[in-house]
Amino acid sequence: MSASLTKEPVSTEFDGDWVGIATAQSVNCAAGSYALTVENSTVTGTVDFPSYSTSASHRLSAVTGDIRADKTARLTLRANSTDGRSSSFTGTFSNNEFKGTDQGRGGCSYEVWLKKK
Repeated sequence: MSASLTKEPVSTEFDGDWVGIATAQSVNCAAGSYALTVENSTVTGTVDFPSYSTSASHRLSAVTGDIRADKTARLTLRANSTDGRSSSFTGTFSNNEFKGTDQGRGGCSYEVWLKKK
């Protein structure tokens, strides 16, 4: 028997460019800035954190995800540099705003708040 996979319905409700911040929940962690694009419920973009290294000025990570029918999204961060951030978290889109909490790894967690441009 083969399992039937159902795909979430595609929506254009949140299509556009989104920007915002990842506010660190610890004084030992630096805030980051998000720049995302949503198209047909698919999220792509980047998050940029200041580097702790003297050899690099940024810790850049690619961001991908999908918005579900209930307006939640699981965002996945994949490091583009050796000290970039890799994590995955869920948040909620509502009107022109996204909110989520990235518990991540390495002792740093972030409140993520984005606004549609």
